[in-house]
Amino acid sequence: MARHLTVALGSNDMGKKRTITQEEPKVKLVTTTTQVEETVILHCKGRLQFCEEAAIFSKLAHGILDAGRNLVLNFDEVEMIDSTGIGELVLIYMRACGAGKEVRIASPTQRVLDVLELTNVSSLFRTCSTVDEALEYSPEEVA
Repeated sequence: MARHLTVALGSNDMGKKRTITQEEPKVKLVTTTTQVEETVILHCKGRLQFCEEAAIFSKLAHGILDAGRNLVLNFDEVEMIDSTGIGELVLIYMRACGAGKEVRIASPTQRVLDVLELTNVSSLFRTCSTVDEALEYSPEEVA
């Protein structure tokens, strides 16, 4: 759905108006899931940021944990994460602890990893270089 904005042009244009069409902003995060035994991989592509993106991400992650599954967050195509995304990760961690499940982060981009380390959120999750590595759960490792 497009929005239309009418603006008056400068004095040299003698009162003419121009209509500018703006496209509605699109959600900048695409997610898909894959289940491997008792673990669900949440593949994320785009930006984990304020508004709809963080809400979608959080709802999916909480649903997976509530269903009694461990969770791997595949961040290999996440371009950026902001403070809202960081906050959602903390909430996901708390939900996982309450459910006795584990959340691991797989393949984060360097930019995302830098933010996770800067905010110390990286200390809450086991970060793995690949999804396969993240899938190697040992029962004694789950809190």
